Amino acid sequence: MGSNKKSVHNLEGENSKQVLSRFARLFRKRNMFNQSLKIEYRSRKYMIYCGEDKFFVYRINPNPGISPGIPGWIACMVTQENIIDSGSIGIGENGDPSIQGWFNFIANGNIKSIDEIE
Repeated sequence: MGSNKKSVHNLEGENSKQVLSRFARLFRKRNMFNQSLKIEYRSRKYMIYCGEDKFFVYRINPNPGISPGIPGWIACMVTQENIIDSGSIGIGENGDPSIQGWFNFIANGNIKSIDEIE
């Protein structure tokens, strides 16, 4: 089955355009490019997406029925111009990973959509 060796690229020092490019290559490699996926990570539900113009992680509110759709908040977003990373800047006690944490998880994790799990 191959080795369990994990390859991780350190994103520190890269600008938002470079980071977005890395995510885009990663999502293409995993056949997830331009797709919205609902996933579970650390017992929390998220929606992730990566396309040409952005990568984002949207944390899904665990309290159902608040409003139609998927209420929640952006946990991480990378565009050509900006990186928003609540995990690195310590917004509250959210426990969301940093941008590097998301990259590592996607690069090395066995991501399955919630639809595949249920």
